[in-house]
Parts: sequence; structure tokens; C-alpha cells
Amino acid sequence: MDIRQGGPRDLEGIYALEVESFASPWSKESLALDLKNPLSHYVVLEEDGDLLAYGAFMVLADEGHILNLAVAKDYRGQGYGKTLMEAMIQAAKDRGVRAMTLEVRPSNKPALGLYDLYGFEIKGRRKNYYGDNHEDAYILWKEDLCES
Repeated sequence: MDIRQGGPRDLEGIYALEVESFASPWSKESLALDLKNPLSHYVVLEEDGDLLAYGAFMVLADEGHILNLAVAKDYRGQGYGKTLMEAMIQAAKDRGVRAMTLEVRPSNKPALGLYDLYGFEIKGRRKNYYGDNHEDAYILWKEDLCES
């Protein structure tokens, strides 16, 4: 298993994971632009040349905003999400991030369990956040990144 910084060469694999994982995936064009954004950072996990998971976060000052985290359907529940989350937290620390935030569907129990494992706490709620079904989003924060 290889964990590395993602970049434009990973566009096709990241897009495939987006479509497989999310009800409202980012467009290929949006991903291509974000992969070139100096504020965005991608971490990819691959095995035998296959992209199995990716995570993306944006750094603003000393805060990181997790944009997406996806694991290929056939590899979920096998620890890939944990490995990816640890790599993302380390990448954020390496960039001077002191706190991280994200939005997540209240119905996404596997994601909530993963984020809870790494000390993220629900700090708020965004009403009707998701356009596909108007589900709210929990706003999670991990404020002690340098201590973990």
C-alpha cells in the first residue's frame, strides 16, 4: 500500500471514487481545478497501481477544512479510511494546521464513527446543506490537532 500526495495525474482515479461514493459528486472539471489549487491538498492511497482511497483538505491560515474522503466500495470497512485519516492529519500538521473542520451527513454513520475515533466533535449544524435531499450537515471540529 502506498500513501502519497495526490495531484493532477490522479484526476481519473479520484473522479471514479467521487462518482462511486457521493450522491452529488464533484464534476471532473471542479476536481481538475482543485487539484491545481495551492490551498488544497490531496492524499491518495493506492495498491498495485489502483487508487483505492483519497482525501482532500484545504488550508486557510492555521485551519484545515476537509473537503472529501472516499474509499472504494470494495475496500470499505477494512481500515483504509483510518489509514487515510491518519495520513491527512499528519499532512495537515506538516502544513501548520492547528484545527480541522468538515461537514458530514447525520445519516453517514460510518463517517461519523471514523471522525469520532480521531477526536472530531459536533459543534454545529447546517440546515438543508445537501442539495440532493436537503439533509442537514453536522459541522465537526478537531481543535487540538497539534496535541494528537
